[in-house]
Amino acid sequence: MQKRKIILISGDRGAGKTMLCISLKNALSDLGKSHAGVISPGLYRAGKRIGILAEDILSGERRRIADYTPGWDEKHPERVWRFDFDAINWLNERLKNMPDAEILIFDELGYLEFEENRGWTAAFERLDAGRYRCAFVVVRPELIDKALSRWPDAAIQNINADTDTANLIENMLNQLNESE
Repeated sequence: MQKRKIILISGDRGAGKTMLCISLKNALSDLGKSHAGVISPGLYRAGKRIGILAEDILSGERRRIADYTPGWDEKHPERVWRFDFDAINWLNERLKNMPDAEILIFDELGYLEFEENRGWTAAFERLDAGRYRCAFVVVRPELIDKALSRWPDAAIQNINADTDTANLIENMLNQLNESE
């Protein structure tokens, strides 16, 4: 499989990046398209996000990877998520060992990967190896420049809370079908 395209999905917190990835995963499953990667839905209590899960798309297995803990990082007080590195390493091993897939979804690559070379580094290895047709990679707006310096040919898909997700997914799938 030759490297085709990386699409960086970006938007502020609450824009719907993870929901877009979940909808995309479901649409790809319905179409019987080979896909793999990770989706990171929030864990909510009384309408407030208190944690982040990581789901291995292939197995559906989930682990809690982060807890909302403002003030935990004195060096970077803006960081409010405290990560469980055992859970991160579990998924990283899954990513290293997953079979090649036509379409990859990584929700999301963040400061751990881009700034600290930790976290889901296997996602970088997978993307750089190029054995996929298209990869959808969630990256926060403040890290887009770092992502583009790594993958200068990547396309950017910005979304916000008003984005018509169903229409966007239909367009993405049409682009995939046109490039077959």
